[in-house]
Amino acid sequence: MSNNLQDIRDKYFHDVTYIKDYVQYLENHFLASLRIIENLDVVTPTFSANPRIINLCNNNAIIQGEMVRYLQNLWEEMRLLNVKEKDPNEPSEEDPTPEGDVVFYLLTEIQKGETDPLKLFKNAEIQIEAMCMVKGDQEGFEGYHFLCDDPSRIRVLVDIAIEEFKRRKHKSLNAESSYVGMSAKSLELFDPSNQINLYKQNFIQVMAYFDSCIFDMVRFCMRQGFFEWLAYFENASIRTHDMAACSTFDSFKTIQIETALKKCYVKDLLNILHSKFAGSS
Repeated sequence: MSNNLQDIRDKYFHDVTYIKDYVQYLENHFLASLRIIENLDVVTPTFSANPRIINLCNNNAIIQGEMVRYLQNLWEEMRLLNVKEKDPNEPSEEDPTPEGDVVFYLLTEIQKGETDPLKLFKNAEIQIEAMCMVKGDQEGFEGYHFLCDDPSRIRVLVDIAIEEFKRRKHKSLNAESSYVGMSAKSLELFDPSNQINLYKQNFIQVMAYFDSCIFDMVRFCMRQGFFEWLAYFENASIRTHDMAACSTFDSFKTIQIETALKKCYVKDLLNILHSKFAGSS
């Protein structure tokens, strides 16, 4: 039980401020996630020019539609990659072998933007010839000489590097689509037309805190001026046998106060507060 009305008031404002900060945190977190997607040209120019949550709500359907279209484009791009499963026996860029070095080199070239298999093959030939002169005579690097004499194997390594790049691209697109999909789903939380949107749910919680605050205030006032406040409750009466059943007057007051409050809604208590203070003024 609070010691004074100020404590009750402070608790109410603390609880409401917590909800306000929580909602703002979710808004800011979601806006930050949309700014990441904005770099992928998903968010509308309207939102980009004014990245605030109110603008997000006003353009909810537009942004949802753009997200869906973007997801469809990602899925189509993933489908067109036609990714094959990795052969566990094929060389990897992590292998400490000449073939592993060549695959690593080719992946680097592909990541820089070179995707033409013929150009990759010619670049690999030049790289292998250079490595033959630099490392070819060292123990463990004799494979460079074999690659120099086996163009067909170089073409296989080019295919391996291209497929590995496609697998990585597919994995990246899949992660990206998951992120956009989750953002699209989260957008529903900020949609005013959604019956369980973030604002409606937290408003309900604020109203619960408000109700609790009013009941606590009236309870406190009744403890301070029991008979004065009891007169404002309809059908409130004190029976002698109720008093006799209690060992102390404080316990009697507590029972009577809780009995009176249980019969009221918060609107009833607001009417009592209005009658009490409007009448006194």
